[in-house]
Amino acid sequence: AESMFAYLTEVESIEFKNVNTSEVNTMKNMFNDCESLSSLEVDCFDTANVTDMFGMFNYCRNLKSVNVSDFDTSKVQNMGLMFCNCNSLLEVDVTGFDTSQVTDMVYMFLGCKSLTVLDVSGFDTSKVTNMRYMFDECSSLSVLDVSGFDTSNVENMIGMFLRCSNITYLDVSNFNTSKVKSMWGMFDRCSKLTEIDVSNFDTSNLEDSG
Repeated sequence: AESMFAYLTEVESIEFKNVNTSEVNTMKNMFNDCESLSSLEVDCFDTANVTDMFGMFNYCRNLKSVNVSDFDTSKVQNMGLMFCNCNSLLEVDVTGFDTSQVTDMVYMFLGCKSLTVLDVSGFDTSKVTNMRYMFDECSSLSVLDVSGFDTSNVENMIGMFLRCSNITYLDVSNFNTSKVKSMWGMFDRCSKLTEIDVSNFDTSNLEDSG
């Protein structure tokens, strides 16, 4: 199913009937650049064997809602760019996501500037190595709970919270940054963030903090 509906820029709706995705192992770039879609019903998808969701909804600029709450993501290893540049997305329920096998979350929610709520507090990030620009330009979020993130294997945090201009509080006090090589622009343009506790950050492997 990789890139199956990609670049259908003029398509406004896609209807799925009697679709069996039980044997599908990649949904990489599946709806990439479907910029005219305003809604998408994918709750019928069986994702139990999917290992790659990289860029699945990337550049779906007009997508306001997508029901992924029942997705079985227990085998998924890559969620990079999954909702990247979904500029109009008003809500997305990822609370049921099993991210225990995910290694890459790069650009995962970048540009989701219409989201007012995003609950990632249950994410298991113990295998994630890349969180580069993960929440960049999530400018409507006032709250983002990442306090439980296990970052012990993360090597890249470049621009992780860049342009999160509405967030007033961010708890990263328990972040394990011992493997992080770059934090360039990590909190850049977080204009409402009045204080941030990075006293426990291990910067021994840091090559560039910006």
